[in-house]
Amino acid sequence: RLRGRVVDLPDDPVVGATVALAGKGAAPGADETGQSQQATTDEHGEFSFTTVPPGDYVLDAAAQGFVSPGPAAVRGLAVTLGAGGTVDGLRLVLRRPGTLQGRVVAGGAPVAGAVIGLSYLHAEGIGGPLDAFLLADVARTAQDGTFVVQGAAPGRLRVVAQAPGYALAETRDLGLDEGGRRDGLVLD
Repeated sequence: RLRGRVVDLPDDPVVGATVALAGKGAAPGADETGQSQQATTDEHGEFSFTTVPPGDYVLDAAAQGFVSPGPAAVRGLAVTLGAGGTVDGLRLVLRRPGTLQGRVVAGGAPVAGAVIGLSYLHAEGIGGPLDAFLLADVARTAQDGTFVVQGAAPGRLRVVAQAPGYALAETRDLGLDEGGRRDGLVLD
Protein backbone atom coordinates (compact mmCIF):
# COMPACT_ATOMS: atom_id res chain seq x y z
CA ARG A 1 0.00 0.00 0.00
CA LEU A 2 1.16 3.55 -0.80
CA ARG A 3 -0.34 6.54 1.02
CA GLY A 4 0.38 10.22 1.14
CA ARG A 5 -0.74 13.79 0.55
CA VAL A 6 -0.64 16.28 -2.30
CA VAL A 7 0.02 19.79 -1.03
CA ASP A 8 0.99 23.23 -2.26
CA LEU A 9 3.28 25.70 -0.59
CA PRO A 10 2.80 26.48 2.31
CA ASP A 11 1.57 22.88 2.81
CA ASP A 12 -2.17 23.35 2.21
CA PRO A 13 -3.97 20.26 0.83
CA VAL A 14 -4.67 20.09 -2.91
CA VAL A 15 -8.18 18.68 -3.18
CA GLY A 16 -9.14 16.69 -6.29
CA ALA A 17 -5.57 16.20 -7.55
CA THR A 18 -4.93 13.18 -9.77
CA VAL A 19 -2.04 11.03 -8.58
CA ALA A 20 -0.55 8.63 -11.13
CA LEU A 21 1.48 5.54 -10.22
CA ALA A 22 3.87 4.03 -12.76
CA GLY A 23 6.41 1.24 -12.55
CA LYS A 24 9.88 2.77 -12.90
CA GLY A 25 10.61 2.95 -16.63
CA ALA A 26 6.98 2.20 -17.59
CA ALA A 27 4.55 4.46 -19.39
CA PRO A 28 3.08 7.23 -17.18
CA GLY A 29 0.17 5.89 -15.15
CA ALA A 30 1.20 2.22 -15.55
CA ASP A 31 2.50 0.00 -12.75
CA GLU A 32 5.08 -2.80 -13.15
CA THR A 33 2.38 -5.06 -14.61
CA GLY A 34 1.56 -2.43 -17.24
CA GLN A 35 -1.71 -1.55 -15.52
CA SER A 36 -2.70 2.05 -15.06
CA GLN A 37 -3.22 3.18 -11.49
CA GLN A 38 -4.62 6.55 -10.54
CA ALA A 39 -6.07 8.00 -7.39
CA THR A 40 -7.82 11.27 -6.60
CA THR A 41 -7.05 13.23 -3.46
CA ASP A 42 -9.76 13.78 -0.86
CA GLU A 43 -10.65 16.93 1.10
CA HIS A 44 -7.41 16.56 3.09
CA GLY A 45 -5.26 16.16 -0.02
CA GLU A 46 -4.75 12.48 0.85
CA PHE A 47 -4.42 9.60 -1.62
CA SER A 48 -3.97 5.85 -1.31
CA PHE A 49 -3.08 2.94 -3.59
CA THR A 50 -4.13 -0.29 -1.87
CA THR A 51 -3.27 -3.05 -4.38
CA VAL A 52 0.32 -2.47 -5.40
CA PRO A 53 2.73 -5.36 -5.99
CA PRO A 54 6.30 -5.02 -4.65
CA GLY A 55 8.62 -3.02 -6.89
CA ASP A 56 10.04 0.35 -7.87
CA TYR A 57 7.55 3.06 -8.77
CA VAL A 58 7.27 6.72 -9.69
CA LEU A 59 4.42 8.91 -8.46
CA ASP A 60 3.28 12.03 -10.30
CA ALA A 61 0.46 14.46 -9.54
CA ALA A 62 -1.62 17.00 -11.45
CA ALA A 63 -4.38 19.41 -10.50
CA GLN A 64 -6.23 22.34 -12.04
CA GLY A 65 -4.37 25.58 -11.37
CA PHE A 66 -1.08 23.86 -10.49
CA VAL A 67 2.02 22.67 -12.29
CA SER A 68 4.43 19.82 -11.66
CA PRO A 69 7.82 21.15 -12.83
CA GLY A 70 10.02 19.22 -15.22
CA PRO A 71 9.65 16.75 -18.06
CA ALA A 72 7.50 13.72 -17.20
CA ALA A 73 10.55 11.43 -17.19
CA VAL A 74 12.24 13.24 -14.28
CA ARG A 75 9.66 15.11 -12.23
CA GLY A 76 8.06 12.24 -10.28
CA LEU A 77 8.82 10.90 -6.82
CA ALA A 78 10.60 7.51 -6.83
CA VAL A 79 9.29 4.96 -4.31
CA THR A 80 10.28 1.35 -3.56
CA LEU A 81 7.66 -0.98 -2.10
CA GLY A 82 8.84 -4.23 -0.49
CA ALA A 83 6.83 -7.46 -0.30
CA GLY A 84 3.84 -6.97 2.02
CA GLY A 85 5.09 -3.45 2.69
CA THR A 86 3.40 -0.13 3.22
CA VAL A 87 4.82 3.29 2.45
CA ASP A 88 3.08 6.06 4.38
CA GLY A 89 3.67 9.78 4.63
CA LEU A 90 4.47 10.47 0.99
CA ARG A 91 4.38 14.20 0.25
CA LEU A 92 3.90 15.45 -3.31
CA VAL A 93 4.20 19.22 -3.75
CA LEU A 94 2.49 21.01 -6.64
CA ARG A 95 3.38 24.58 -7.56
CA ARG A 96 1.35 27.56 -8.74
CA PRO A 97 2.37 28.39 -12.34
CA GLY A 98 3.70 31.74 -13.46
CA THR A 99 3.70 33.76 -16.68
CA LEU A 100 6.55 35.03 -18.84
CA GLN A 101 5.99 37.77 -21.43
CA GLY A 102 8.39 39.46 -23.80
CA ARG A 103 9.68 40.10 -27.33
CA VAL A 104 12.23 38.57 -29.65
CA VAL A 105 14.06 41.09 -31.84
CA ALA A 106 17.10 41.18 -34.12
CA GLY A 107 18.69 44.60 -34.42
CA GLY A 108 15.49 46.13 -33.09
CA ALA A 109 13.22 44.43 -35.68
CA PRO A 110 10.66 41.86 -34.44
CA VAL A 111 11.31 38.18 -35.16
CA ALA A 112 8.05 36.38 -35.98
CA GLY A 113 7.67 32.63 -35.54
CA ALA A 114 10.60 32.16 -33.17
CA VAL A 115 10.37 29.03 -31.01
CA ILE A 116 10.48 29.81 -27.29
CA GLY A 117 11.96 27.35 -24.81
CA LEU A 118 12.64 27.39 -21.08
CA SER A 119 16.03 26.24 -19.81
CA TYR A 120 15.68 25.52 -16.10
CA LEU A 121 18.82 25.77 -13.99
CA HIS A 122 16.93 24.91 -10.81
CA ALA A 123 13.36 23.89 -10.00
CA GLU A 124 11.67 21.92 -7.27
CA GLY A 125 9.84 18.83 -8.51
CA ILE A 126 6.96 17.22 -6.66
CA GLY A 127 9.42 15.26 -4.54
CA GLY A 128 12.39 17.65 -4.31
CA PRO A 129 15.10 19.39 -6.36
CA LEU A 130 15.46 18.56 -10.06
CA ASP A 131 18.58 18.56 -12.22
CA ALA A 132 18.75 21.17 -14.98
CA PHE A 133 16.30 20.56 -17.84
CA LEU A 134 15.00 22.16 -21.02
CA LEU A 135 11.38 22.53 -22.08
CA ALA A 136 11.47 23.19 -25.82
CA ASP A 137 8.73 24.77 -27.92
CA VAL A 138 6.55 26.15 -25.13
CA ALA A 139 5.45 29.13 -27.25
CA ARG A 140 6.02 30.91 -30.57
CA THR A 141 6.38 34.59 -31.27
CA ALA A 142 3.62 36.53 -33.02
CA GLN A 143 4.16 38.76 -36.08
CA ASP A 144 5.29 41.60 -33.80
CA GLY A 145 7.86 39.34 -32.07
CA THR A 146 5.90 39.09 -28.82
CA PHE A 147 5.39 35.91 -26.82
CA VAL A 148 3.55 34.80 -23.70
CA VAL A 149 4.32 31.62 -21.78
CA GLN A 150 1.51 30.78 -19.39
CA GLY A 151 1.70 27.89 -16.97
CA ALA A 152 5.47 28.19 -16.47
CA ALA A 153 6.86 26.34 -13.46
CA PRO A 154 8.57 28.48 -10.84
CA GLY A 155 12.34 28.23 -10.59
CA ARG A 156 15.62 29.69 -11.82
CA LEU A 157 15.66 29.68 -15.61
CA ARG A 158 16.58 31.26 -18.91
CA VAL A 159 14.15 31.97 -21.73
CA VAL A 160 15.63 30.88 -25.08
CA ALA A 161 14.49 31.76 -28.61
CA GLN A 162 15.41 30.11 -31.87
CA ALA A 163 14.38 31.06 -35.40
CA PRO A 164 15.66 30.04 -38.84
CA GLY A 165 18.33 32.44 -40.06
CA TYR A 166 18.99 33.91 -36.60
CA ALA A 167 21.44 33.11 -33.80
CA LEU A 168 20.08 31.52 -30.63
CA ALA A 169 19.06 34.20 -28.13
CA GLU A 170 18.55 33.81 -24.39
CA THR A 171 17.89 35.90 -21.31
CA ARG A 172 20.18 36.09 -18.34
CA ASP A 173 19.27 33.87 -15.39
CA LEU A 174 15.97 34.94 -13.91
CA GLY A 175 13.80 33.78 -11.09
CA LEU A 176 10.12 33.03 -11.46
CA ASP A 177 8.20 32.81 -8.20
CA GLU A 178 5.10 30.69 -7.67
CA GLY A 179 2.20 32.44 -9.37
CA GLY A 180 4.65 35.16 -10.42
CA ARG A 181 4.86 37.14 -13.63
CA ARG A 182 7.89 38.44 -15.54
CA ASP A 183 7.02 41.04 -18.17
CA GLY A 184 9.12 43.02 -20.59
CA LEU A 185 11.69 40.33 -21.38
CA VAL A 186 13.68 41.16 -24.52
CA LEU A 187 15.70 38.55 -26.41
CA ASP A 188 18.01 40.06 -29.04
